[in-house]
Amino acid sequence: MRPRREPCAPADHPIVAGRFDRGVNYRTQRPAGSADWLLIYTVRGGGRYEDEHSRWSSRAGDVTLYPPGVPQAYATDPTTKRWVLLWAHFRPATHWRRCLDWPTRLGRLRHVHLRRRGDRHAVQRHLADALGYERSARGHATELALAALYSALLLIHDAQNMDRPAGHPHDPIHDVLDVMHETSAEPWSVDTLAALSPWSASRFAHRFVDAVGQPPMRYLEGVRLRRAADLLRRTALPVGQVAAEVGFDDPLYFSRRFRASTGTSPTEFRRKPQARGRRAR
Repeated sequence: MRPRREPCAPADHPIVAGRFDRGVNYRTQRPAGSADWLLIYTVRGGGRYEDEHSRWSSRAGDVTLYPPGVPQAYATDPTTKRWVLLWAHFRPATHWRRCLDWPTRLGRLRHVHLRRRGDRHAVQRHLADALGYERSARGHATELALAALYSALLLIHDAQNMDRPAGHPHDPIHDVLDVMHETSAEPWSVDTLAALSPWSASRFAHRFVDAVGQPPMRYLEGVRLRRAADLLRRTALPVGQVAAEVGFDDPLYFSRRFRASTGTSPTEFRRKPQARGRRAR
């Protein structure tokens, strides 16, 4: 199949972003590279990168970066037969450069693997935001898209410095906690949270209590209620919308749990002087 030529960022437009879900016939080649930077984040499946001498396959959590002028050759990995990716062609501001100093692979291709699930969720969310803003009709669409992309690059940069000292074992509970805080409104259950760990649901629940001091769903409810309290302080959102924003399907159940936690209803909590003083206008 003839290689595709995806759009690059025009000189007068510093970012072009997209999301692809491609099958085995997808392939892109730019022998002279591009005049801008190209970031590719693998969401699912895998991509195969090549240069004159070797090839390498990406998997979920891998982020690659082509500097300007570096030959580009990548395709869907035939062993996965599918590649879901987020990409962005961009022209970075000068102060971004420290965030682009990644380890290299295949010559000048730069690569970072996001080991922590929390990092993956956050980077994916920021890249999706960059795509949404870049294609929106907002007055500051380009600036918002660049800000979202820069947030993703900062997280990737920080992720490279998150490795623990030698001899300090990594605890998968930390990854689960990251995801719970980043996506607390999602309809999590013990089973779906356990799927983020190497353990069965029952073993995960025991390990979670040992590490955190309370069961996973009780901890998650606490995260949601703290976020609800913050929204009640800082916004004028209706109580039902606050409930939905933090992950409660039933506003009445949310109100009961909020009262059990704080000793007051959401409406009464919002009327407190300290809550009114902090609310966004």
